[in-house]
This record gives sequence, C-alpha cells and structure tokens, in this order.
Amino acid sequence: MEVPIASTFSLILNDGTKVWLNSSSKISYPTKFDSDIRKVTIEGEAYFDVVKDIDRPFIIEANGTEIQVLGTSFNVNAYNKIVSTTLVEGSLIVSNGNNSSIIKPGQEAITNAGVIEIAEPNLLTKTAWQRGEFFFDGNNLHEILEQLKRWYNVDVEGLDQLNYKSTFKGSIDKDQNLSSVLKILNLATGKNLELINKTIIIK
Repeated sequence: MEVPIASTFSLILNDGTKVWLNSSSKISYPTKFDSDIRKVTIEGEAYFDVVKDIDRPFIIEANGTEIQVLGTSFNVNAYNKIVSTTLVEGSLIVSNGNNSSIIKPGQEAITNAGVIEIAEPNLLTKTAWQRGEFFFDGNNLHEILEQLKRWYNVDVEGLDQLNYKSTFKGSIDKDQNLSSVLKILNLATGKNLELINKTIIIK
C-alpha cells in the first residue's frame, strides 16, 4: 500500500491492527499473518495501534531499524536513514545493528547507523499529521518548510538565508492550500515566502 503526496490513508491489517499512513509513505504486509509472527515493512511515516497477541509479536522493519511490540500505540518516522519511534502507550523494543533499547510511553527512540538515542518529545508534535495538522512546538523555519516540501510536493529556494535560532509555535490545518499556509507563515515569521511555479521563494 503506497500513499501519494498530500494524502493520508488508514487500513486494518488481518489481525485487527490499525495503521495510519502519512503522505509519501508505503507499507508492505501479508494478506494473512503467520501463526508465530506478524511482520510488516514501512517507508515514510506511520502510526500503529497494534492488537495485543502474546503468541505472535508484531515486528516492523524500517530502514535498518526493527521495532518489536506485543500491543501498543506508537508513531514511526522513517522517511530517511534516521528513524524515530515515538511511543504513546504500551512498550517497545527498538533494535538497530547490535544495539537495542526498551522505551516507555512518552519516549522516542532515534536510531541511526547502529546508535540508539532516547528522547522525550512533545507527543502532540509527533502525531499531528494523524490529526490533519502541521503542529510546531519550537520548530525553526527550515524545519517547517521541510514539512511543507513533503506535503505539497514543492521545492524551496533560499534556505541558506534562514536564521536557525528563530523558533515558532502553533498549528495549521493541512486541508488549506499552500498559498494560504504561506500567508500565515509570512505573518508569523516576518518573512516573505512566495510560491512561484511549485517553488517556495524566500525573499
């Protein structure tokens, strides 16, 4: 199952597990799980609400990271080599290379090249896409524009002009067109962001 740009999709797997897929994401899964294991592979970002089954652990593979769970709710961001797994409830075992860690609700495991770092992010930020929002909690404009690039499938020109120290808070509904979103950001940031031929120009 592959989700196109500027869309989200939800599905229910054979065992009853619910999956929400973010824009430009893909999941590979069997039509029927084996008797001893439930295994899927994702690219991009997905939120899982896994049905508990003690006899069949649920395994997710994402860019070299393996996430094992019996029953829980969590978000996985695997758009690139750095994979972040954010736990909402339950418990998870996250493995990368020879290292593994157990994370608790409210924690995030960030994996990259065999290294696992544990953080405590704002869950509202990590699950905003599932609610149909851009949610910013101390994000700089570069990070905000990276989200817009992915959702609206546009380029950005002038990123080198940005001040990475300036951060912003707020939320914007994703159902708005890009021109409306840029007007909001212009007011909030004091920048002049203009859309020209599928490219956001920073002036």
